[in-house]
Amino acid sequence: KNGRYRCIAVLIHVEVQGQPDDELERRMFMYNYRAFDKFGEQGAEVFSAAVLTDENPGYRPNKYRVDLWDFELHMKFPIIKIIDYNTVPELKRELETSPNPMAIIVNAQLKSHQYKKKDIEQKFNVTLELIRMCYRAGYLKKQIRVLLKFIDWVIRLPGYLTQKLSEEIVKIEEESKMEYIP
Repeated sequence: KNGRYRCIAVLIHVEVQGQPDDELERRMFMYNYRAFDKFGEQGAEVFSAAVLTDENPGYRPNKYRVDLWDFELHMKFPIIKIIDYNTVPELKRELETSPNPMAIIVNAQLKSHQYKKKDIEQKFNVTLELIRMCYRAGYLKKQIRVLLKFIDWVIRLPGYLTQKLSEEIVKIEEESKMEYIP
């Protein structure tokens, strides 16, 4: 209002953790403070959250605390526990109906857990279904490429099935009359 420019920003710090780690809470505090230290003078605030992709339902770290003599420091941060999308009915419903490309990412992660120890044909079929979901959702070419890379990264298939998958993608594209190149 007085003509002076002031930065109003929120920096978003997201930590993705794939297995239980006793140092996560401390690291969340350190990264939050480092971002605040670098940008806080310009008026930025820092929001930190953890995305937990592990399979342990009891692993839910969400706070860092130091309580020493008369000194107390407390930081609490939200967590997103991916396996909750399989077990919490509201989250499962939200995931199934969401048009957001992140729903495919979460689904791929959940399927990678579910089919980790299954036979390779089952992995192929679930990968193909995730790819069909991308096309049915009508995502842009660029979005589908990113999603296909992520799916390939979390659900590993041997070379001969990767080739078969490429052939299936061509069929899907012809069926849906889209010009996406995976």
